[in-house]
Amino acid sequence: MVSLERAVQILNDLLKADPIGIDILFNFRVEVNQQICDHPTVQVLSDSREPNTGKLGPLGLLNGLVTGDSVIIMELDEPLGKITEFKVGWLKDGKVICDK
Repeated sequence: MVSLERAVQILNDLLKADPIGIDILFNFRVEVNQQICDHPTVQVLSDSREPNTGKLGPLGLLNGLVTGDSVIIMELDEPLGKITEFKVGWLKDGKVICDK
């Protein structure tokens, strides 16, 4: 079993090795049905234009596998929207809190 901290380390190693490929991968989304949208742990982006559907990406799926209040966070370069780093974060009152 891989710890959350180790998973984040591996993701950052992969990001450093191929930033374009990892950015494309983690920004990829697929449309999913209401049953997946209602899953208690998987994180899905809801689509207000299409009722009963949502969009699922790799980070939402990975965070659905994590137990407890910890999550993987993707830090973005705001102007460009590119991934700069993966970090461990925590859920508090339904909001993600970063460790820094």
